[in-house]
Amino acid sequence: MDFRTALIAPLTLLTACAALPEVEVEEETEAAVEDLIGTWDVALFFSEDAPPSSTEMVVTAVDDGVLTSTFYGSPFLQGRAIVFDDEVLFTVVTADGSGEYLTSGELDEDEIEGQVLSVGRGFLMAFEAEPVGEDE
Repeated sequence: MDFRTALIAPLTLLTACAALPEVEVEEETEAAVEDLIGTWDVALFFSEDAPPSSTEMVVTAVDDGVLTSTFYGSPFLQGRAIVFDDEVLFTVVTADGSGEYLTSGELDEDEIEGQVLSVGRGFLMAFEAEPVGEDE
């Protein structure tokens, strides 16, 4: 995924998913999306010059592409995952006292790469995640 696609994907996917009617998800697609279920150790990169901060994302369920989870201690207000071109993509919305956060990522084998846009605080940062308990 190139940089421009990575920046546009969260907003495009969130907008598209919000407007979609409920559809039946193929079993094969649902199984691929279920690979997101689990606890993920997330490294957030605020700056290339600073070490990343760490948090967890815990995905507890996937039901017809709808994700149930917490990220940075905040429950998903909305979350969707799809398989497109054999890639598992997701976008979620969380919030805290400063406003909403739009987070999107791509599951690549056993790692997630993505970005977080803070609507209220006005920043965009990259992140990487690995399943908790996986050897590096």
